[in-house]
Amino acid sequence: MKENKRLLIVAGIMLLLVVLGVVGYFTWINIAFVDTLHAQVWAREADIRSIAPGRVSSLLVSEGDSVAPGDVLLYLSVTDPATQDPVLLPIRSRLGGIVSALAVEADSVVAAGQVVAHVWDPDTVCIQAQVNEARVAQVQVGQSVRVRIKQRAVKRTHWGWVSQVGARTEASVGSGLGGGGAIEVPVRIDLPAEAIGLTPGMSADVRISVTPRIW
Repeated sequence: MKENKRLLIVAGIMLLLVVLGVVGYFTWINIAFVDTLHAQVWAREADIRSIAPGRVSSLLVSEGDSVAPGDVLLYLSVTDPATQDPVLLPIRSRLGGIVSALAVEADSVVAAGQVVAHVWDPDTVCIQAQVNEARVAQVQVGQSVRVRIKQRAVKRTHWGWVSQVGARTEASVGSGLGGGGAIEVPVRIDLPAEAIGLTPGMSADVRISVTPRIW
């Protein structure tokens, strides 16, 4: 009987230690880090539009090609309003980067203002995160950040740093009982040049180290 009681006491102590350990771990995580699941890859992007109605005479680029600002992406065959003769009109990229999408093919008929291509600049890639206002006071420029990309095809972990903390915004991140959105603050996270394979719009989760410690 005494042996059973001793075993129960030991089991109770062990259970208490486990509970205290779990509580302590999550308390430490909450103090040492600021986490957010509301983050995504951002880069400067541009829709390239036709400046006149016409027919695509030739495409000079393919999806995935690199271009510089001012490079010709395609030529449109258009009618010269003065002479009514057909002329070739170059459609140029206004942004340097990668052609991520072509919305037309050779001989396609396009309208003025129609999007014909999309370009994004990999040199401007960063992470745009939203941090709850209650925790943002702990976030400072220069703090170390772990970034996990959540796309199934690109599950990678990158290490970056906080480069900018913005002003608060009203973000509808799930509605509470009152139906209101959470108040969040935009935080920009820069990544090293070797952080490759990222494209705009990829989802990420972010962990910001808010205490001076080794990861």
